[in-house]
Amino acid sequence: MLLAVVFVLALAAVIGLVSVTAMRTWLPGAARSASRATPAPAREHAAVEQAFRAYRQALASGDLAAMKRCIVPSRRAELDEANAVEMLELVRGLAPSAFEVRAVEVSGNAATITLAATAAGHPATGKAAMVREGGRWLLDKESWEATLELGSESPAGAPLPAQGPVVHIVAIEKLKGGERAAAFEAVAPRFLLPTPPRAPAPYRAGKEHRPQVIATLSGHKQWVDGLAFTPDGRYLVSSSSGDMTLRLWRVEDGAQIDAHATQWRVADLVVSADGSTAYTVDAYEHLLAWPLSDSAIGDAVEFADVPDNERLALAISPNGTLLATAGGIAEVGSLSLWDIAGTSRVRALNVDHIVHDAAFSPDGRLLAAVGRGNQLTVYDLARGEARRYTVKGPARDSEAYGVAFSPDGRFLATAHIDSSVAVFDVPEGTQVHDFFVADASAMDVAFSPDGALFATAQADNTVYLWDVRTAVRLGTLRGHSDTPLVVAFSPAGTMLASAGRDSNIILWR
Repeated sequence: MLLAVVFVLALAAVIGLVSVTAMRTWLPGAARSASRATPAPAREHAAVEQAFRAYRQALASGDLAAMKRCIVPSRRAELDEANAVEMLELVRGLAPSAFEVRAVEVSGNAATITLAATAAGHPATGKAAMVREGGRWLLDKESWEATLELGSESPAGAPLPAQGPVVHIVAIEKLKGGERAAAFEAVAPRFLLPTPPRAPAPYRAGKEHRPQVIATLSGHKQWVDGLAFTPDGRYLVSSSSGDMTLRLWRVEDGAQIDAHATQWRVADLVVSADGSTAYTVDAYEHLLAWPLSDSAIGDAVEFADVPDNERLALAISPNGTLLATAGGIAEVGSLSLWDIAGTSRVRALNVDHIVHDAAFSPDGRLLAAVGRGNQLTVYDLARGEARRYTVKGPARDSEAYGVAFSPDGRFLATAHIDSSVAVFDVPEGTQVHDFFVADASAMDVAFSPDGALFATAQADNTVYLWDVRTAVRLGTLRGHSDTPLVVAFSPAGTMLASAGRDSNIILWR
């Protein structure tokens, strides 16, 4: 059975169109001669199509002056911004370069063009909104939607359900709500090009569902505070700052494949987008890359020396181009972005508090950071803007140890040491949930791949499952003998892993 996953790329119309007359210099000769004999409605439709193709030619050439002649006046100011050239590069990367015009509809001074194309080997459909001003058709907006057809099995070989969820990844053009935080230089568009999402199976949960322990992975000698699945879901990588080891586990049978001494106390762990590398940050300011294979964890290669106050948290962008390191000392926080391919630090972001955790949004454009106090900071990497939100519920002197985006980028959850859990609607910039588990610090939070629920690890030795939209408790997972510190869903959504102070990793289904 084939599953369809949809991602929507909303492209700001920082592009437009030249005059129809100019288009005749490159349209096929047959099309030019035929236009004189066509009826008036057909000529109007042809003019709309020609104007759109002219805008696309201007986009491909990167000619800002030509683009200003191609777009509606209300959009032209976007081309005067300092990062206009970089934004155009991003737009070119997002929109299919070759396309077919399927239909043109004209109603007065407005027109809609229906488009078809192939994006990354998959069928895509698009819409372009055109407006007639001053006797010429100008572009107002262009959007694309690509449908990815996946086979009936996940990459790990686990069957997927006959009907899967439709996942929408929507680029957020500008953050709403909160207070403006310190601006920064936007990152290059090449770091923000999206990776098409997978079609996950929904993690089974509901009022009647009781997740069961399917395996307890024992091997670590002390607490486990790092946990990450490989992208294919076949392996699990864990780290312990207590016993100073990294371990590789085969998910299918729970076997420990390798244990590798780290020499340093690893504070956080992520796995690369292709599953070939694990990255760690440790208490001794090392950012290390560990080669991964089916049989072993290779010797670490030093990626970079991070600043001495960025040794608490590590995050990786969905497309695997950026790492974020974060931390702080004595009330002074620090947060950096690293180019994985170039092994270089590309940005230092301004924070004024210790950062305990950071997370990229699914489209890679946003980075959320939490730590000391009841503050949440969201960085828009594409625009160089940041917003700070006060999390309602947690005490002002509380600390947050976990933050995560939902797979569609709509929601963001934070976990606080005073037992509070909060959920934000990101595009609206509003907090929609604030609840707590009595006397049980929330240590980590993770969303299921289908986005229907999220899990929290809490200090009453329990992992809880919550409905994203209602905050209703869907499941109570008891099995740890001490506080779970980290939770992670498998990429296919078929299981949940938790680990913590009792040194064990539990796989739940």
